[in-house]
Amino acid sequence: MASTSPVVIFQGSPSQAINTPFFVIRAFYALALIYAFNALRAQWPHPLTSYMSEISWLALSITSAVVLLSVFKRYLKVASTIYTIDEARITTRYGVMSKVIASLEMFRVMDVTFVQSWWQGALGIGTLVIQTSDNFHPVMTLYGMENAEQLRASLNIAAVELRQRGGYREVTVGRT
Repeated sequence: MASTSPVVIFQGSPSQAINTPFFVIRAFYALALIYAFNALRAQWPHPLTSYMSEISWLALSITSAVVLLSVFKRYLKVASTIYTIDEARITTRYGVMSKVIASLEMFRVMDVTFVQSWWQGALGIGTLVIQTSDNFHPVMTLYGMENAEQLRASLNIAAVELRQRGGYREVTVGRT
């Protein structure tokens, strides 16, 4: 008997738009650094200008590098995350230097909630909060999802169909 692969409902990465607030804040940091650098340079007395200028350039370079590295790290974190949702499970793969793969069996999905802030709505993305019957990971969150509202409906339908087809029953004694 040949086994058939589960039908893939979604496969892809979160949208980089999820990083928009972080990137905007870092842009303000960079502008504030440049403004502070120029304001301090204008206030130094003339004999100290060259010495202080070298120190201020070094400080500006270091802080700019830290800001750019934090932006790059955030970008890589999202770019290296891959969600695969099929009829049987939700699998998350992430990591740049080391890899982590986590799966949640679809029959454990109890509820999927769609959350969208005002800025996420403007960018066409949303967050899915998945309540599960897994004791160790009762909540799974998928950030930065495009078409999140439609994906939420598809996840709920797939979970119900799998439980009905497989005869799965979840007992949640003691869960609040």
